[in-house]
Amino acid sequence: MAILRYVPFVLTIVLMIPAPVLLAQHGEKGQVAREPTGETPVPQSRRVRCADQPDCEAYPRGLVRTADPTQLTRPQLTRPQLILQLSEAIGAFDRGSASLKSAPDEALSAFQEARDKFQGVVAAGIENGQLYYNLGNTHVRLGEIGKAIADYRRAQRLIPNDERLKANLQFARSLRRDQIDASGKRAFLQTVFFWHYSLPLRTRATAAMAGYAVFWLLVGVWLLWRPERVGHAGLVCGVLWLALATSVAIGLPAQSRPTGGVLVANDVVVRMGNGPGYDPQFKEPLHEGVEFEIVEQRGGWLRIELADGNQGWVRDREAELF
Repeated sequence: MAILRYVPFVLTIVLMIPAPVLLAQHGEKGQVAREPTGETPVPQSRRVRCADQPDCEAYPRGLVRTADPTQLTRPQLTRPQLILQLSEAIGAFDRGSASLKSAPDEALSAFQEARDKFQGVVAAGIENGQLYYNLGNTHVRLGEIGKAIADYRRAQRLIPNDERLKANLQFARSLRRDQIDASGKRAFLQTVFFWHYSLPLRTRATAAMAGYAVFWLLVGVWLLWRPERVGHAGLVCGVLWLALATSVAIGLPAQSRPTGGVLVANDVVVRMGNGPGYDPQFKEPLHEGVEFEIVEQRGGWLRIELADGNQGWVRDREAELF
């Protein structure tokens, strides 16, 4: 009968396997910019600088982080072509920065060249945080605040802890004409559930898997020896695991479809319905840079919710989604 004492441990191991594996699969599926395995590192001499700071490096190795090639319908460039185009884009940005005060027209042309080349790399199917970061910097130089915020937000999904990105995103937001404060309800939720809004999905998924494993380990110990403290610790761990697992489940849809966006046009009339015949929702039109959450998409129109909780409809061509 002594062998029965080890049955809980066997059950614990069996129960620990499915959920962590499931969370891991979902977590990886959402991360479209994973590092491929078996790739030879790029030599130091082939690294290129970020567009805005001489001491920042953008790694050509990161450019091969992309979605499944079989799912790409856009033409792809070869690796040498990608590296060359990225280098040309950053070179054009440097020329624009150098001539910004002495020759504004030349600077404008150089920044436009940099933007087009960065976008060419994106059009090749590349998903990389540094690439979106550089593209956002270029949009700021061209005064395209809405598009800059869109690319910074895309970069934030891939490199969420980058301090330079946070600072540049905050700067771009300070340039927009319409400053809409968050509603009390949204601000409250972001404060109470700060970990859901601030931690990357992969971090939350990893923490959920660890919490799940510890929870069942504590359950096994409690079933064997019934220590009171272990039971309390298991209860706390279980609650934390459920909270993290729920957070991951909520965040997974955002990895497969856009859930937010930003206006990239000026004088955008927000309407009460999905058509030009509906009355305006607000007295004044909105301008580029205003961010929103997507409530519904219908027939070339988006039903959006602003930071203050107000909703309305805009044309999808007046916004970029992320």
